Order: sequence, then C-alpha cells, then structure tokens
Amino acid sequence: MCRKTESIPRQATDFEMNASDWYPGLYLLIPVKDGERKQPIKLLKK
Repeated sequence: MCRKTESIPRQATDFEMNASDWYPGLYLLIPVKDGERKQPIKLLKK
C-alpha cells in the first residue's frame, strides 16, 4: 500500500491532483480536516 499526503489551503473549495504517474487501478482518497477523517472518495484510474 502506498500513502501520499498533500496539504491544501484551508480556504480552498476544490483542488487538482496530478495522477499521470499512477498505475491503473482503484484508489481510495481519504480527506482529513482538523485531524478528523471525512467521507472517503473512490477514484478509478484507467
């Protein structure tokens, strides 16, 4: 399992991630705000 962390400015309402070097597959993104995990996001990379 690979773990990657990115910080996003607190006032941001959206963001972009560069996934061009990721292998195809299913990824689970887990947003964390103020130390609390939020709703996980499933991402399918073809």
